[in-house]
Amino acid sequence: MKNSNRRLTIALAASGVLALSMLSGAQAAAGSSETSCSGPFTAETLATVPVSCDLTGKTVELADGVMMVIPAPGSGVTASAYEESGATGETDTSVLRAEDGSVAVSQGQKVIAHRGDAARKALTARLSDTPHTQKLLSSCTSFDTLDHSWPSHEYGWVLNPLGGPAIGDQTIENYLDIAATRWNPNVTGSTAANACGHDWWPSYGTKFLGQVPYGTTVNTSGGCDWISSPSVVGFGAINDPENTKLAVACSYWGIGSSIADVDIKFDNSNRNWTVFSSQLGPEVWDLTSVAVHEFGHAAGLAHTPSDSSNVMYPYIDPGVMKWDISIGDASGIYAIYGEDIPALSARTQR
Repeated sequence: MKNSNRRLTIALAASGVLALSMLSGAQAAAGSSETSCSGPFTAETLATVPVSCDLTGKTVELADGVMMVIPAPGSGVTASAYEESGATGETDTSVLRAEDGSVAVSQGQKVIAHRGDAARKALTARLSDTPHTQKLLSSCTSFDTLDHSWPSHEYGWVLNPLGGPAIGDQTIENYLDIAATRWNPNVTGSTAANACGHDWWPSYGTKFLGQVPYGTTVNTSGGCDWISSPSVVGFGAINDPENTKLAVACSYWGIGSSIADVDIKFDNSNRNWTVFSSQLGPEVWDLTSVAVHEFGHAAGLAHTPSDSSNVMYPYIDPGVMKWDISIGDASGIYAIYGEDIPALSARTQR
């Protein structure tokens, strides 16, 4: 009887050890699942993330090192980089989150990663809708839009001049405001608009709201962190592998096409900036010219790689001043903000 009791005791003890082992294994598995939800994800691993994971605010790291936040359902974010001529990387990266929580990521004109089909289809549709050609007059050239706009028809922005060129905070403010107002009515854009057969400028403009002590949502990889309001323009390091990104605009938008915020960052990691034409040279960049391009993104314009005359052409050389809104740039503004113009609906893919 004693031996039987001993065997029973040993069996029960063994069962307890096995139960503890199984519990420990289950806890480890749960911990592993939690880790897999935390990110950052890659283009390869995003598709394998469990459906139960809440991806809002998590990060996707792409092959070129760009880190992009995953936005809330029903919204998206686009990082648009203005680069030195000769750059070979992609200038545009987007993350779209469908209402059902699915996610898709694109670089250039290609969806490179997704989890769930709704987001993939929605992002593919957005990409296939561009670029466009304005059909007002034969003299009008190509343009491309980001397919979203400001409901107020106005981009209000604040400035953090910390880290900018050593020309004084007020000078930086003045020249950036000059760049922003190139897109306002009755400036150079109206001349380009006239060439397209119109004698008025759409109801879009920019408004400077003051200086602030906080930075932009553009991270050091040239990607976008979580949305923050108001729209901040500032300076900071952009550490892309080729060191060719002059500035990046992070545009946050709803799938219903409304822009919620656009932050802009100018690279100051190893870059010589000026606002004075007398100081331009082979290794010196015109801040105002680059800013005009970035404020075009803030309006809702995308890059137009097919037309180097456009401000929205994605590349620029040092020593170049490029302030003038082209016919193609103006056509893009009309396409976004020129309501009730039948000719503007005649957009065709190139």
